[in-house]
Amino acid sequence: MIRVPGGEWVLPNSSDPGWIVGNFPDVVISEGGIVRVAPQRAWGILSVVFAVVGIVVGGIAGAAGGALVGGIVGGGAAAVLNHFVAKALGTGKIMIDPATNQQVMLKKSNSLFFIPMSWFTVIFATAGILIGISGMVAGKADKAMDKQFPGKAVFEDANDLIDSHRTDAPANGNTPAAEKAARAFGTMFKEFQSVSFEGGADKYSEREFLTYCRQGTDGITFLCQVPGMRKYKDDESKNALAEIAWITASKVAKEIPGSTEDNMLTVGLRGIAIYDSVRQGTIGSENPVRNDDKKALYKIFDPANLAVE
Repeated sequence: MIRVPGGEWVLPNSSDPGWIVGNFPDVVISEGGIVRVAPQRAWGILSVVFAVVGIVVGGIAGAAGGALVGGIVGGGAAAVLNHFVAKALGTGKIMIDPATNQQVMLKKSNSLFFIPMSWFTVIFATAGILIGISGMVAGKADKAMDKQFPGKAVFEDANDLIDSHRTDAPANGNTPAAEKAARAFGTMFKEFQSVSFEGGADKYSEREFLTYCRQGTDGITFLCQVPGMRKYKDDESKNALAEIAWITASKVAKEIPGSTEDNMLTVGLRGIAIYDSVRQGTIGSENPVRNDDKKALYKIFDPANLAVE
């Protein structure tokens, strides 16, 4: 308990510039008989640190025990840290107003984006539970999808090989012949694209058309990441690009040993992540069917469609 002789209490408010509403300090400054409360440093930023700790701990726990465990453990860790630190920093001091002889409790108030630090305890705990539950539901959905489409995992592995952030190889395939075909497709497609579109030789022209080719018992599949795919905004330009890709794929597929014009051909074009175009038909077909459902690619990569060695 601290007694301040003389003067009166003036608590911070919006009409008193320089003082923050509700932020009470460790010290009291006396000026001309008026007791002012100095603003407290914003320790609410520590909640961000605790959130990061929770994410790291949750990731480790999730890897060992699943999404639900990871969410609960991570959120719980952040909530516990935040609770005890917020409680320690929020310790108050009892003071006496000399004018009224009444006790006044001055407490430090730490916040982040105007949200009291103590509230983040509930936010972290709730977020951890919700993230854990949503992760568990998503995990079950993925397992169901894997069971329904055995080729999904194989497709994802191949899809990673045309990710510019994960590979430096411009061409990949599941057989030597397929890899050679992927290299030929990427080179030809890049050349055709540059001369078929106005402004084709732009900043994207120096980038490789990353390509993966899968040679299966019943057909050939090409997956290609097209640099600057998002610049093809209207249906006309997207269809024109898909047509060029199909003509290129047909020409290259015919050169693969063992392939015939009756074999199935699939061509999938994507940008950074999303497939904007999937065309299917026979190698000799001039009118492929558009099937932009990604699940169509899962079926093609089914292990039952064994690779030609």
